[in-house]
Amino acid sequence: MLKEGGTFDGTSPRKPAELKRRAQTEGRIGVQKNGFLGAPMRAGGFEHRERAVMWGVLTHNLWVLAWMRVAKAEKKAKSRDGGSGLRKAA
Repeated sequence: MLKEGGTFDGTSPRKPAELKRRAQTEGRIGVQKNGFLGAPMRAGGFEHRERAVMWGVLTHNLWVLAWMRVAKAEKKAKSRDGGSGLRKAA
């Protein structure tokens, strides 16, 4: 009945490979929205929400950079210690 009217079923993806990327993107948006913007977002109006999103993106990027620096320092310390995770006595 719907096909006769030219309507198609859009609930499943035409290319299943596209669904995989969508899930990653939605997860990242969820982390951004819930972790860095606050739930519910307090800013009202488009301009204020836009500014809140910009601050949220900046905060997230700084957070990622900080964790990358920490991970790099830990990796460097681990390789210096011989991989045991314990520092050698001086």
